[in-house]
Amino acid sequence: MFASNGVKADLVNNLMSSDGISGINDHVAVTFELNLTVKISEKKPRTVYKFAKANLEDIHHDAETLSKNFFKRNPENISIEGNWQFFKSGLLSILDSRVPKKNIGSWNDSPWITRDLKKLLRKKKRLYNIYKKSGKASDKLKYRSFHRALKTKFRSVQDQYIANILDGAVKEKPKKFWSYIKSKKQDQIGIPPLYVNGKVLTDSTSKAKALINHFQQIFSKEDSSFLPNIGCSDIPAMESIIFDREGIINLLRNLDSKEANGPDKLPSTLLKITASEIAEVLSFLNSQSYESGQLPNDWKNAYVVPVFKKGDKHDPCNYRPVSLTAVLCKIMEHIIYRHIMHHLEDNDILFANQHGFRKNHSCESQLILSVEDLAKNLDHGDQMDMIILDFSKAFDKVPHQRLISKLQFYGIQGSTLTWIKSWLTSRSQSVIIDGVSSKSVDVISGVPQGTVLGPLMFLLFINDMQNGLGCTLRLFANDALLYHKITHHDDILALLRDLDKLGQWASRWQMLFNPSKCYKMSVFRSASPVVKHYTLYNQTLVSVRPYHYLGVLLSSDLRWNSHVDKIAKKGNSSLAFVKRNLYACSEEIKRAAYVSLVRPHLEYASAVWDPYRQNQVEKLEAIQNRAARFIKHDYSYNTSVSNL
Repeated sequence: MFASNGVKADLVNNLMSSDGISGINDHVAVTFELNLTVKISEKKPRTVYKFAKANLEDIHHDAETLSKNFFKRNPENISIEGNWQFFKSGLLSILDSRVPKKNIGSWNDSPWITRDLKKLLRKKKRLYNIYKKSGKASDKLKYRSFHRALKTKFRSVQDQYIANILDGAVKEKPKKFWSYIKSKKQDQIGIPPLYVNGKVLTDSTSKAKALINHFQQIFSKEDSSFLPNIGCSDIPAMESIIFDREGIINLLRNLDSKEANGPDKLPSTLLKITASEIAEVLSFLNSQSYESGQLPNDWKNAYVVPVFKKGDKHDPCNYRPVSLTAVLCKIMEHIIYRHIMHHLEDNDILFANQHGFRKNHSCESQLILSVEDLAKNLDHGDQMDMIILDFSKAFDKVPHQRLISKLQFYGIQGSTLTWIKSWLTSRSQSVIIDGVSSKSVDVISGVPQGTVLGPLMFLLFINDMQNGLGCTLRLFANDALLYHKITHHDDILALLRDLDKLGQWASRWQMLFNPSKCYKMSVFRSASPVVKHYTLYNQTLVSVRPYHYLGVLLSSDLRWNSHVDKIAKKGNSSLAFVKRNLYACSEEIKRAAYVSLVRPHLEYASAVWDPYRQNQVEKLEAIQNRAARFIKHDYSYNTSVSNL
């Protein structure tokens, strides 16, 4: 038997079979060659700007001079692209001349590796090469002795790093703590080798090419010859937007300094430091962009970071594209987003059962309301049939002209609508892996994930899904749950009709449900439930009993045994990770690790499934008890856990 780590790769070559050896056995012999040489793709060195060592007075002075020079040019007579390039080049000049920088390589993956350890590693490599070249037993002994000593040294330095650095870093410099945690997690390896057309892609260039090709294939070409008539609207038009200086300053000062740079290469820290000096320029640029309906080219480009969803990590189809865009474009998006949300709330436009990407709404609120409906139905002894619907690549397939027609229907008109049209169209993106970029491709459909406006645009696009439905529809972004009480045959027909209506809605608006990922689930406690198969696009939906919905395992009888077992397993696994890697830390570090890495598994959506059975409570309390003893370093039988 040959076992691998799950990479469906062409590791096996020259596979052949032959007759068994005569007179010994009659089994067929299988011969093959294994290709175990795997290329490891190293990260490119990257440049890090050391703002802590920069002269802030010089930066403020240069930024103020840049702003004055910007307005001396009479920018109202210059295009938005010309004004943007002048402003961007000025900021980049300040960055290069006033902020010290440092090149960082891949050693940062292990933060405890010091300069002395790097020298010792190089010495070990020299000793190994000497032994391989000479073949002498004495050289072999030298190499092995040094290797053992270096291994002990590594462990000692790592423990000292934890004790001296991490113990004081939880509150003051949490990044060091999380850098260590990330380095110890086995799944934090970036993009693993990808399996495409029978080939294994290990280098960053090939992986980036495979992923950008996959993302490009997802886009759909809109049928402009037929645009659905959404009808007449009585919703008042949204007011125009004013981009004031003070509001921009507040947004700049609240930027996350750790946010990755977009295609414009402008770091958030620089924008945050120079907020007061550059706010007037940004106010002008935003107003000019808004009134002209044009965006700088940098604001329409995106670096795409592939984010794994679920399934096989070596299949490009299991990644979704998240865009890194220009930070200053996001600032303008924030302002437009806030005004649109005020308009939507004032006119009560958003579907009440949509809980995704909305203030005061969450996965937990969606789960509470859904489970409450199911539980009430069970209390009356009735059956509830649920259809769990999944869009196929929902965010990437939104057709732009159809989206624009819906925005106009909801009162988003004038300059705001013109700007959003420009923001949506003529975009391009490229995949970045380990500092290596793929080719740039045009984006012909969809709303970019990772932007501020993208999620809101998607909510507005699917906002009319519930029109004409008789059954209950609940949405969390693109996750749809359709359910209805089943007491007689007419209830089944009603659910079937609504399922057909949703399929027709998706076809009309050029969206697509994925029937292979759509499921039917019945919730009941009757000994003889009503069994009915439901179809979507002439494909019968798979019937499931437990189903993971928004992180909670729903069972057909709404009992929580399976869910508690699942989270207990996750909690035990996370606690074991903490105990393995932080045994030498202080009580403060251990407590912070438990609160951050273990307890979230035990508490997520607990308002929905809060256990009342003794065996379920004991499973969860056992994890907390072991964690308490680990944190306090007290394993005595004479000590009560409740007193720790």
